[in-house]
Amino acid sequence: MRRLLLSLILVAPSIASADHKDCSSVYTPQEFRGAISQAEEALGNVDMNGAVTLLTEAGQRILCLDSPVESSDIARFARDLSVLAFYGQDEFASTKYGNLARLADPNIASLKGMGPDHPYNVLMNEEELPPIGGPDDPSLEYPRGGAFYMNGKKVTEARAYAEVPMFVQVFDEHDVVIDAFWQDGAAFAPKYLPGGGGAGLGFNPVLAVAGIGGVGVGAALYLAAAGSAGGMKNAETAEQLTSIRSTTNMLVMASGGAAVAGLGVGASAFVLDGGAGVGLRVRW
Repeated sequence: MRRLLLSLILVAPSIASADHKDCSSVYTPQEFRGAISQAEEALGNVDMNGAVTLLTEAGQRILCLDSPVESSDIARFARDLSVLAFYGQDEFASTKYGNLARLADPNIASLKGMGPDHPYNVLMNEEELPPIGGPDDPSLEYPRGGAFYMNGKKVTEARAYAEVPMFVQVFDEHDVVIDAFWQDGAAFAPKYLPGGGGAGLGFNPVLAVAGIGGVGVGAALYLAAAGSAGGMKNAETAEQLTSIRSTTNMLVMASGGAAVAGLGVGASAFVLDGGAGVGLRVRW
């Protein structure tokens, strides 16, 4: 069991982060389906390591499919990975792939010998789906006349459930696959988002007004400091001169602080949270 657990720790991330690559041969839906059936047979024979090997290879070879994957096949593939993770005592991975299975095919059946009262099915039934997320601008950019598929279903917006693996396939106008990869939840590839997926240049009028006000206060204080400095020539005693200098210095420092604060607040009015941090996007 320890060997299986170590295998799952390596398998799940490698599948989820795989990138599209040039394929020396096409991988057919029949081959993918056959690999899943073999993995399920291995599971039935309690050959966990054999199932891990089969599913790992299938999860990588699926990148070479030349047609949209069947949602039911993705569901079976994810369910089997989820069961493996369950037996490997990795509840996070089990839940993640279990959610993928029921999203791809809500009517997916349980593995043979795992009835409704099986601890795995009890766990899955108790789990709630994570929230749906995506970038502020949900538009997807792919070849005109083409299509963007996630888990075998055509989508038109960059919206997905968080922490649920998504198998993405992108087709051109001739129905030729031009890209395929595993996506981690709602973390869409920037190349398929407007402007590369960066945050748009936003504007917050409240912060802008506050910034202008801060700069205005700084200017008023500076003028007051100038007026105070002009009174030094009329000082009649050393005490009066010291007092005027102190007041002038305080006004100058206050004016500088107000102006800097105002500029900072004003600048923040043009910054927009893009999801994975704060950024700016400028178009020339």
